Amino acid sequence: RACFDWLQDQGFEDLGLVGTSLGSCYGFLASAHDERIKVNVFNHCSTQFGDVVWTGLSTRHIREGIEHEITLDRLRKVWDCVSPIHYMDHFAEASSAGLKKSFFLYALYDTTFPLHLSKDIVNHIRQRGVNHKLVVMPCGHYTLGESPFKFATGYHVISFLKRNL
Repeated sequence: RACFDWLQDQGFEDLGLVGTSLGSCYGFLASAHDERIKVNVFNHCSTQFGDVVWTGLSTRHIREGIEHEITLDRLRKVWDCVSPIHYMDHFAEASSAGLKKSFFLYALYDTTFPLHLSKDIVNHIRQRGVNHKLVVMPCGHYTLGESPFKFATGYHVISFLKRNL
């Protein structure tokens, strides 16, 4: 939020953010609590950050290191403070008032943010009536940064930002 303070001090009025992977969780929290953020892009997203760590292929080494000490339910509670599910209603209030524009993008074959987790956040957003754009790319988490997917993703993200900022 300090970044947005600084941007406003520099004279910028139309503010948005792009959050990718873990950054989408943090970006969601920032946007839910800061009405100055008018445009959001959430690239790879989930309602529960603990679930990403527990079920994601890229984070299996973390699970292997902690699963003898903690359950998924406990992990969720530990990471509740950074999990978008707990900020959905607050986010939806600002969005339904027309104060925010949101774009969700996820990868169909993502093994880091498994598909059911991405679908879950979109379902929660829809249930709350949040106006949003959704794009599902036919690739995985890391291949989203490779050709040709990076070009299509870039086009979608930049077009959304340009239209809404």
